Amino acid sequence: MDRPKTRVCSKCGKRKPLTRKYFPPVKWNVWGLNTLCYVCLRIYNKDLKRGNYWKNPKLARAKGRLSSKKYKESVQRSQRKYHLKNAKQINIRQKDAWHRHSFLTRARGANTWARKRGSQGIVTAQDIARIYHRQRGRCFYCETRLDRQFEVDHKIPLDRKGPNTPRNLCCTCHKCNKRKQNKSVEEFRKILKAKYGLPEPELASLRVA
Repeated sequence: MDRPKTRVCSKCGKRKPLTRKYFPPVKWNVWGLNTLCYVCLRIYNKDLKRGNYWKNPKLARAKGRLSSKKYKESVQRSQRKYHLKNAKQINIRQKDAWHRHSFLTRARGANTWARKRGSQGIVTAQDIARIYHRQRGRCFYCETRLDRQFEVDHKIPLDRKGPNTPRNLCCTCHKCNKRKQNKSVEEFRKILKAKYGLPEPELASLRVA
């Protein structure tokens, strides 16, 4: 194949001689010259630098907003189609991820809550897992099966200056944690006992309604 004498610039569309005077050299092209002429390449590089986030963040953000507005509807449409087609698989994946990270999320939640209340101590995901397995996957108060649908409760509440340590934590169901609020373990168990009229050992078989 013979080398052509001229080339049309891919940006400006002007025909120019196929020499290094008009087209910059590159390795990836067949004839060793760029498809853009020098003039167009300079303009392209200036635009690229102007749109670079680190050099001009305001312009880059503005461009990002425009593109997101432009393609927002099409992206949403494609996402909806994908979710409708693969709804079962997505639900299974989400449940698996939640189960995998349940101990970690609970530990992070306990730490942030304690930090806000000015309580000392840090809890890890391993600590929460140990507490959960020590309780055999049952609620600390009513002993219903949790199936990893559990919440972490401070036995001595943070409002009463309880520490954020593994000894002061227990895994509970949502209902017990909601009803306990800032009560101590003894106070809450007395309420359960008075409400249902059962001695403490029999609370094991009770499902809090």
